[in-house]
Amino acid sequence: MHITFRSLLIISMMLVAFSSYADQYKDRYNDGVAFYKSGKYNSAIRHFRSMLKTSRDHDLSDNCQFWIGECYYTMKKYEQALIEFDRTISFPFSNKIEDAMFKIALCHEKLEEPQLALDMYQRFLSNFPASQHTKFIMKRITELGSTQ
Repeated sequence: MHITFRSLLIISMMLVAFSSYADQYKDRYNDGVAFYKSGKYNSAIRHFRSMLKTSRDHDLSDNCQFWIGECYYTMKKYEQALIEFDRTISFPFSNKIEDAMFKIALCHEKLEEPQLALDMYQRFLSNFPASQHTKFIMKRITELGSTQ
């Protein structure tokens, strides 16, 4: 296989363009997190949804989806938060599945659906037995189980 100077130049230009795109996406992501942290939840939701319309394949796309759920959860809109956290789980190879499953269980608790919360906590533990949330979840399973 013979690689020409022109081919190398094109590949190099594509790598620079991709790197620039990735940096821009990360900057936009940080802007969305800043909206959340400053209590501008509706602005954060719009911002993250806009980013997801741009790309659902970026490494931070699943994080954008998770933050949408987090915004609704913080606003106590638990039914919508459930939907958004469930969407987070649908991202292949997401690094937010653990956190989304945990939040789904918490949403079920807030919505007074103890059996659904218990089911999710148990599913969570089978998938993430060494999680930072394990101790809390074990306590919640005991407490929820005693009210059944």
